[in-house]
Amino acid sequence: MAVFSVAYGNTMSNEGGYRNVSYDKGGETYKGVARNYNPSWAGWAIIDQVKKTRKLKTGDYIKSSTLDNLVASFYLGNYWNKNKLGEIKNQSLATLCFDIVVQHGKGPGSVINTGLQSIERISAPNSVTADSVRVMNKAPQASYNAIIAQRLTYINSLSLGPDQQPVLARAKSFLTKYAGDFASAVPWYWVMGSGFFLLFLKKR
Repeated sequence: MAVFSVAYGNTMSNEGGYRNVSYDKGGETYKGVARNYNPSWAGWAIIDQVKKTRKLKTGDYIKSSTLDNLVASFYLGNYWNKNKLGEIKNQSLATLCFDIVVQHGKGPGSVINTGLQSIERISAPNSVTADSVRVMNKAPQASYNAIIAQRLTYINSLSLGPDQQPVLARAKSFLTKYAGDFASAVPWYWVMGSGFFLLFLKKR
């Protein structure tokens, strides 16, 4: 079965550290955890204590094993376990799905399940279901390509400003390149660079 730590490490490599920018509806964030959507997350107590001693800048990381564990637990419970990703046998496919459910706050399960419908007719709720996992385990290569194709369709449907078009173009190019390369299941947004976050997709 797929391992959480592998998928988590891939996705977190681009999440960055601390952010607090006016145009992010999630407000203050740390490694992608948004305070406006998760006000009771235990990690904020640690972050608030650090803020009393120094001003946190965009991209800052806090050296705290406790905070690191809280972040990992947040993603394990709310994204990996909730979407049954540990039941997927193929690691590359599970890594791709984890990246989708983390990055696409609006309809991540629908992106995955709609893609899988090209292989077998299943429902498309906003979460990965037992049917989703069954189809992915039965046909991992076809599932991987179908999900990437649906992700491209989803990205193409976004209405983004002119300043975001170059980034979007690189994302599309990257996805298209890897569409048939099952062995290279790398999160598509890596190509964007560590300074860019998909704020318009996240609802955490």
